[in-house]
Amino acid sequence: MHASPDRQQIIRRRLQEALGKGFAHLMKRGALEAVIVAVRLLEDDPLFNAGTGSSLQEDAKVRMSASVMDGSTRRFAGVINIERVRNPVLVARALLKKEDRILAGIHAERFARRTGFKPWNPVTEERLRMLREKLRQPHGTVGAVAVDRRGRLAAATSTGGKMASSAGRVSDSALPAGNYATELAAISCTGLGEDIVDEAVAVRIAQKTADRTALSKAFAAVFKELMERKRKLGAIGVDRLGRLAWSSTLPCLYAAGRSSGRLIETF
Repeated sequence: MHASPDRQQIIRRRLQEALGKGFAHLMKRGALEAVIVAVRLLEDDPLFNAGTGSSLQEDAKVRMSASVMDGSTRRFAGVINIERVRNPVLVARALLKKEDRILAGIHAERFARRTGFKPWNPVTEERLRMLREKLRQPHGTVGAVAVDRRGRLAAATSTGGKMASSAGRVSDSALPAGNYATELAAISCTGLGEDIVDEAVAVRIAQKTADRTALSKAFAAVFKELMERKRKLGAIGVDRLGRLAWSSTLPCLYAAGRSSGRLIETF
């Protein structure tokens, strides 16, 4: 579903703001912190389906999922169906150095409280109205990928899930299927979570680069199969040389990136 021209302008501006601040962190603190900052900013913007402004499940509760992955260490952390936090991506970041790095539901929330994250209500009036009026919402996720000067790659992804989905439904955003990074490539996915999980999209694309396949060709090969199977999803990626790639089977993919000083957008 395409947004109106006015809404597209707002989306473009917000994406560029997140990109700019993420890029500043990339220069100073590296790829991992850059993707976390960018995703945190998008979680704080109710325009996007992550953090504040997340979709509501059928019981009118917000259950969010997010993950981060450091490609240089092949270390992944995530929270699944966490409630009452402002920034799920920051909770995932806090788990990255823990032994148990993927937590779900109330246990993820308890970890957040022990770690100092205060209670937060991510429900907005607009999302409540959409649930009451049974309005369709496009599949939505926010994600960021980056490579820094040292060639370290990272990916972060966060989502509020699917509007009016079954209570407790799990998104792909806190799984390697939807968020994955290696020493060669970083991938973040959006779209219908079940399709992304069925196809293990992020892992498949990243693994193709391990066979010396260029990232753009890896995207082309995987998305050719996804389109043939009528999957509903999109993905963004970057390789260790800073080359960007993206593709989608959805009507639109809102993305912004910077490569070799150039601003790149696709809508």
